[in-house]
Amino acid sequence: MFALEEDRGETAIRLEKLKGKLSLNNVAFAYEEEGPALIRDMRLNIEPNGLYGLVGANGSGKTTLMKILLGLYAPSEDSVQIDGIDIAQISREDRACWYGYLPQDCRLFTGTGRILLIRL
Repeated sequence: MFALEEDRGETAIRLEKLKGKLSLNNVAFAYEEEGPALIRDMRLNIEPNGLYGLVGANGSGKTTLMKILLGLYAPSEDSVQIDGIDIAQISREDRACWYGYLPQDCRLFTGTGRILLIRL
């Protein structure tokens, strides 16, 4: 645990009020540094003021993708951006003010799915 990289404590740049556009451009992710990429060349734009659902079969990567969007997992290639700013430059505390996440084990709905809410 002591060897793991720490979360960013402070946001590295000055942030104005965000519009809320989340973007991935050619993002890749692997659980192990030398392991196979589970997500490759992922491109995604989530526009502000929209409602999006992520659905798929068990084991298809919904939770992994959500954790990448939330900044809990760092992509092995490229970055996740909010309004053109790499979220790795933003502290987890600041991100937590904007994001909401409804996890898989919530009992609101039958079946599996993911919901990401952005509050601006």
